[in-house]
Amino acid sequence: MYSGENFRFRFNPLRDFIYSTQFLQAEAMKYAYNHWRRAFGGPGAELCSGILVWQLNDIWPGTSWALVDSEMSLKPSFHITKRALAKVVVGVERLVTKKTPYMVTSYPPSKTRAAIWAVNGFTSSLPATLHLSAFDIETGS
Repeated sequence: MYSGENFRFRFNPLRDFIYSTQFLQAEAMKYAYNHWRRAFGGPGAELCSGILVWQLNDIWPGTSWALVDSEMSLKPSFHITKRALAKVVVGVERLVTKKTPYMVTSYPPSKTRAAIWAVNGFTSSLPATLHLSAFDIETGS
């Protein structure tokens, strides 16, 4: 369901599906890192105050969560992790606005709203201005 909701892919040839799964892994890791970083509520309100990248590289070929494969090639998750752990990060998250009334995985919940958030990894405040534009995919406006 996650691949179908976020990517257009095919199972055949296999390399196309594998390519898609690499980006799914990267998106999952980005979501987790962003969630944990936003959970740091400042001194005295920390729900999470650190992130550990557990599996950086593989020593043999295989399916894993590693960021670098056994040939030392950087996987998409390496680049997205580097970006997600930058000092300053701004992001947008789609919010569930309506769930399907029954348990069916082929109908994902409606997500018609979004939350915009920012994380400042510096120890001092950082004045900034955010310019945001939104477009409707169906109408182009």
